[in-house]
Amino acid sequence: MTEIGMQPVRDAQLIPTLPPEVSLAFSSYGENLARLVELTRDHGHEVIVSLPMEPNSYPDISPGPGTLRTDVPAEDNLAAVEQVLGRFPEVDGVTGMMGSRFTRSREALGPLMIDLSARELAFIDQRASASSIAEAEARAAGVASRTNDLFLDEPAERQLIDRRLAQLSE
Repeated sequence: MTEIGMQPVRDAQLIPTLPPEVSLAFSSYGENLARLVELTRDHGHEVIVSLPMEPNSYPDISPGPGTLRTDVPAEDNLAAVEQVLGRFPEVDGVTGMMGSRFTRSREALGPLMIDLSARELAFIDQRASASSIAEAEARAAGVASRTNDLFLDEPAERQLIDRRLAQLSE
């Protein structure tokens, strides 16, 4: 489940109701993160952090400040990662927010995956692009990785969402 922390009151009520098998991905722009991460850990969930990544439509559409980009030096992206991760007391892994351009760039992904490997963090490719090479790059760097294969709420149609949720429980 993604974007945890953007509505901290709602999230604090939701977290205890979810089975521990549900991993929670926190927005790097969230509020009350330390408290929500503690609550998340107390209820047995993994803590994943969403890193803002450059989409194809950047800069017209931007995930926000600190976006990891393909046109900047690796050091700039790694500094942005450090800043985001510094907001969290304990993390199991990261995922991307947007990232359709970033997750197709071997040059941009390589340094990120080396950094994640050194931190012993997993990478979840949320699959912003069908051409993503993020999982392959993660594995090449020795990073535990998985790729999303099911979007529950795209498109956001109630019957479709209900059907997909039912599939998960089978």
